[in-house]
Parts: sequence; C-alpha cells; structure tokens
Amino acid sequence: MQGGLPPTPTKQSNGPERPVTFDPEAQAKRNLRAAIERVAARLGNTPTICRKCYIHPEVLNSYLDGSLLLEIKSKVEGELRDELAGLQPEEAAVLAMLRARLKQAVDDGSSLRL
Repeated sequence: MQGGLPPTPTKQSNGPERPVTFDPEAQAKRNLRAAIERVAARLGNTPTICRKCYIHPEVLNSYLDGSLLLEIKSKVEGELRDELAGLQPEEAAVLAMLRARLKQAVDDGSSLRL
C-alpha cells in the first residue's frame, strides 16, 4: 500500500463467502484527494486550483507509484548522517527513534502521519 491511511476494505461482487480485499491504488488516490482537500481548505482555494497551481505533478505521481517515501527517506538519511557528530545523547536518541519510525513506514509501505 502506498499512502498514509489504512486501506478501506471493498467487498468482492462474487458473493458474501469471498474475503474482504483491499485496493491499494484506489486508497492511494483517496489519500491524495483528502490531502489536497485539506490543503486547499487551509489555503482558501478549491482542490482543483490547489492541485493545478501548487502541487507539481511528479509529487503526485511519485506518491502513487510508491517512490515518494523512499526518496524522502534517502534524502533525510543523507542529511542526518552529515549532522551526527554534533548531537547530544538526547538528540541522538530522538534521531534513532525517528529513523526506526521511518524504516517501519517504508517497510510497511505506508506513510508517516502528523
């Protein structure tokens, strides 16, 4: 699954005996739509204006294909690696916790929530 929210189960049309399944692509699209609606409301614009004027299409594409979180993880790790020498022990502990959360999100195929 790509995206920040757990998938919404959808019933198969072949009878009630079939298990509940998930559609990760549809969930990712719902996640994007919800995020764009929240940002648009905060900016005082419509979702269409927000999407067309404020969000680069490659951000949307990379979210949908699952590469956005991996790209962010790679950049964050590079920046953090450069800053390790000057950290206090408490800061290093927070950094370790954040790295673990980021790794878990990548491994689970989800995104981190604020």
